[in-house]
Formats: sequence, structure tokens, C-alpha cells
Amino acid sequence: RWDRFTESQEERLDSMAEQTRELRELGQRIQGEHEDMVRVLEQEKDRAEQAVAERQREQARRINNSGVARYHAGDYAQAKALFEQAVEADQLFAEAFNNLGLSLTELGEHEDATVAFEAAIEINPELGAGYNNLGYVLYLQENFEAAIEMYNEAIGREHDTSAAYTNLGNAWQKLGKSEKAVESWKLAMEVDPSNERARRYLDRFAGPAA
Repeated sequence: RWDRFTESQEERLDSMAEQTRELRELGQRIQGEHEDMVRVLEQEKDRAEQAVAERQREQARRINNSGVARYHAGDYAQAKALFEQAVEADQLFAEAFNNLGLSLTELGEHEDATVAFEAAIEINPELGAGYNNLGYVLYLQENFEAAIEMYNEAIGREHDTSAAYTNLGNAWQKLGKSEKAVESWKLAMEVDPSNERARRYLDRFAGPAA
């Protein structure tokens, strides 16, 4: 009888061990399935967020294009309103911030224009036009040294640097540095021989033979 009891106990223990193993395996499968489900849900969430962000970017670009059209039509107030909508839709849209700054400059809102250009530069430090335009706003506020710094930053980044060289020459001229001004205008002409602004400045301050 003792042998049968011992054998029965061993069988129960073996059965309990098997059940424990099966429960452990079931728990592991459930955990794995849960992790897979969480991963799938996170992927779906990421895709949904990316889709929303892409729609916002596309909307921002359409609004920005409308703003560009109003800007070139001379309707700077409406252009400003559209560019504000564009940057609200996509707060990482450097070109729209730059365009907003251009509209604000035309409207004489120089402090706000400075903020817009600085935002464009912060988003895209390689945006040469942002430095050039910020330099022009500083120039309008007679902060010529700071303007020169921004024009040089633009020259180091832009492919077509003729406008920045022209503006740089203007700033040097305001500081009474005529030789540096003439040198800058000459560089502007080298980059773009059709730059009439630079040509006029050269004719005026260096003579037609320059």
C-alpha cells in the first residue's frame, strides 16, 4: 500500500509539474501575442500620425503657394495672412516662415519680420535666403554691422549669391567703406552679369569703367 501511495503521489507531482509547464508556455504565448499586438497597434498609430502630418504639410504648401501669388501681386496683407496659416499648419515649414518675413518687411513690421526670419533659420540653418532677408531687415533698421554679418552668412550658403553681394556692398557703403562696397558689387556682377542693381551702384560710386 505504501508503494502504491508513493507512486500515486509521484504521478500527481508529475501531473502538477506538467500543468505548471503548460501554464508557463501558455503565459509565454499570451505575452508574445500581447507584445505583437502592442507592436502592431504602435505601428498603426505611427502610420496614422504620419498620414495626418503629411496632409498638414500638403495643406501648408498649398496655402503657401497662394500666399506667394498674393505677394507677387502686391497684396502683402493677404499674403501675410496666408503665410501665417501655412506656418500654423506646418510649424517646421522654413520657406513659409521666410515668406512671412518678406511680407512683414513690405508692411514695415520689421520686428515681427526679424522673428519670422530667425524662425526660418532655426528650422533650416542652411537656408541662405533667410540670412539675406534678415540682413535686409537689419539694414532697414540701420544696424549695418549686423546686416553685414547676415549677408556673409548668406554668401556662405547660397548657390546664387549675387543679391547677397549686392546687399553687402550697400551695407559697406552705409558704413563709409567704399572700397569694400565696390568690391562686393563687383563680386555680385561676377556671379550674375545681368545684376542691374549692382551695375547701377558701380556706375554711381566707381564710374562706368568699373
